[in-house]
Amino acid sequence: MKGKWILAGSLLACVLSGCATASLSTRGRNVQAIASAPGPECENLGIIFGQGGGTFGGAYISNDQLMEYAMNDAMNKAAERGATHLQVTPPQLGGTQGTTTTATVSAIAFRCPNSGANAAAAPAQAPAAPSFLDNCPQKEGESSRARAIRCKAEAASPPAKE
Repeated sequence: MKGKWILAGSLLACVLSGCATASLSTRGRNVQAIASAPGPECENLGIIFGQGGGTFGGAYISNDQLMEYAMNDAMNKAAERGATHLQVTPPQLGGTQGTTTTATVSAIAFRCPNSGANAAAAPAQAPAAPSFLDNCPQKEGESSRARAIRCKAEAASPPAKE
């Protein structure tokens, strides 16, 4: 009889681990999800796959949660590789018998300089060059576009002699 309880407990543990969900780790929170590849200064760390849900319990989790767990898993894995950014694609949902049970995110991990903790040490950018709009106030009822056209024309013409 004791053997049956051990077997039942083991089976239950296997079922529950099949629908494990990933929470976002402390390091994973520092990874920034991006839609397009960052600049050439960033090092490509390779492809990452994040998964949420599972065969047995994924059917009892909402699609939004499955996608969140897949993103969390991908960001945690990227953080383990030392990534600062993660270029992600839309999640792919999978399932059986008409029920969604899993979500998978594929992404590319990047390590970029001057991001996260390193950003504070980055040099400040030089102030922008003066604009022709700086000393050209908007007239009452004038649209921003009309103001820009008027001010640009005034800046291009020589000053009037008094």
